[in-house]
Amino acid sequence: MPRLRKTAYLTSQARLANELAATQSALATMARLYAGKPIAPEVSDAWNALHDYVWDIERAQRDLEHTWETRDWGHADWTAHQLILMNID
Repeated sequence: MPRLRKTAYLTSQARLANELAATQSALATMARLYAGKPIAPEVSDAWNALHDYVWDIERAQRDLEHTWETRDWGHADWTAHQLILMNID
């Protein structure tokens, strides 16, 4: 896996933040439009898809952060990390 550079990290971080903001804005708009009204199955499916997409974006942000934080880890770091994980109850 190629090493993550700072410019690529910052670009990806900004892109994900923009996607998250746009998706949350779309959800807020849908909530306003359909407040107290019956929702058609197609709209419900779209709403659920947007919520799923929010989760996907947040997961991508966590993955990006993890990749950035562990970019300089060597074998000893990963071994220590595994030992810590094995001792957690």
